[in-house]
Amino acid sequence: MMGRTSLASWAAGLVLASLSSVAGAQDTDRAVATETISFEKTDPQATQIARRMYGNTFSHVRAVRVWLEAPSDAAEQLFVELGNGRDCAEDCVQIALFHNEQWLEIFRRPRAEQLALTGVAATGMKSIIADGRVWSWNARSYVPEPNKDGLTRRDATETELAIVAEQVSGGYDAGDRSAFAPPEVDVYDVDMNGYLGKLIAVRSPEVCGQSSCPIYLLNAQDQIFRVLRSLEGEVGLSRRVRDEQGFRGIELLTRNGISIVSSTSGKRLASLPVQEITIAGAQR
Repeated sequence: MMGRTSLASWAAGLVLASLSSVAGAQDTDRAVATETISFEKTDPQATQIARRMYGNTFSHVRAVRVWLEAPSDAAEQLFVELGNGRDCAEDCVQIALFHNEQWLEIFRRPRAEQLALTGVAATGMKSIIADGRVWSWNARSYVPEPNKDGLTRRDATETELAIVAEQVSGGYDAGDRSAFAPPEVDVYDVDMNGYLGKLIAVRSPEVCGQSSCPIYLLNAQDQIFRVLRSLEGEVGLSRRVRDEQGFRGIELLTRNGISIVSSTSGKRLASLPVQEITIAGAQR
């Protein structure tokens, strides 16, 4: 395994790996809305179906037919707006229903001003975009993705790669460097409530193993002041949640959804869980 004496040569390898990657790959992979969902013009039959399941709880029921998967003759899918009061003024939520022998509720969130779908993903289902938040289907449920607004990926500099090399090589003995391939390194420049900082995400099987990947928070002097961990090295900035110093919460991907933590203290500020699948109309 690699020792500290090989840091310079390994960092050079990291530079080559970084330069050979597709610039802005994270940005080009972002979900793109291909259709919008509106409840201004509803489907009477779909609304009647939804009202039979939710009418006893909600006075406001509006439904539209959608395709969450590729169009077929096998199943029906609906998007429904539920609430009480005039124009859904109280307890307003938007849900997605999927018919699989029975109606299942597979998505529920407070009413979004903008609701859209992407194209069909590799998992066979479209992602849902609610007020900019992407929810992707992982073959079992809809999972929130960290918010990328305000983050622009760039390749790491030699200095940043050397910092990463120093961190991930700690504890390894000198040996065959080829057994420890250079990881993928993504850098995001961020405004840390008035001063510049960086988020550096590192991904590789050796660094992450079967668990989460390190996210390094650096100040303007390239000093690491906090290390966080996130599945697949995914990281984002919260739109609404702020920490003790007023900085946007750091969004990290976990097996249970998104954890929003403070860059100042490292404490968890909030969470956004994976969507629970329930029988449509069941009490929640």
